[in-house]
Amino acid sequence: MKSKPSVEFIRLFFKSPVEEEFAIVCAEFIANVVGDRVLGLRPDTKWSEILQWLGPKPDHPALFAILLKKRFGPDVEEIIAASEFMTFREFVEYVCSHKQHAA
Repeated sequence: MKSKPSVEFIRLFFKSPVEEEFAIVCAEFIANVVGDRVLGLRPDTKWSEILQWLGPKPDHPALFAILLKKRFGPDVEEIIAASEFMTFREFVEYVCSHKQHAA
């Protein structure tokens, strides 16, 4: 069985411990779906690019969106609505700022 790629590198791109931890959780989720392609993940990677890593089948992005909603809740609506524009960093910052306001 092939081991899952490490995504710990992503923590270096975020300024707070909360963002670091959430970025790792999110990157691990992506790695479970796209495998080694996650090694191309950077803070400025747009979600539309991540969706392309899923492959050519048209149902893959829809399935991924369902899995994202199940894992991360309503904050994922922002990704889906703005996948051409929203970067991985923007999503992490968005979710973390909403969690801090909710606390």
